[in-house]
Amino acid sequence: MGYLALQVRGGVDFWESPVFQVHIQLPGEQLVKLLGQDAQQNSETLARRLNLSAATVSRRLRKLIRSELLHIVGVVDPNNFGFPLAAVITLDVAHDKLESAMEALAKLPEIKWVSTTTGRFDIIALAR
Repeated sequence: MGYLALQVRGGVDFWESPVFQVHIQLPGEQLVKLLGQDAQQNSETLARRLNLSAATVSRRLRKLIRSELLHIVGVVDPNNFGFPLAAVITLDVAHDKLESAMEALAKLPEIKWVSTTTGRFDIIALAR
């Protein structure tokens, strides 16, 4: 959903006033939102939800893809493919809070390893 902000001389901004908001439906915007919710919907399902014909939906999809405004990609869960996610976390902590920060991190089930360090950071942790 797009909005056009109206502004007049003197810096008065009418953006927040619904009286002056003008809705601009961008081509394919609702279609893209529906695909974002479930990218496996077919043209017929999308057409029913948009109150359009399946041919119109197919044409709009082709146009969005050709213009490179829409990219259809597959996303996998790396953990299911043998690539569990791990994050190295580095923290700057006030010296008087170092011990309590270490204890709090160690209690988190996602933290697999935590240590104090010397150098740039005070704490380094491995999370999975």
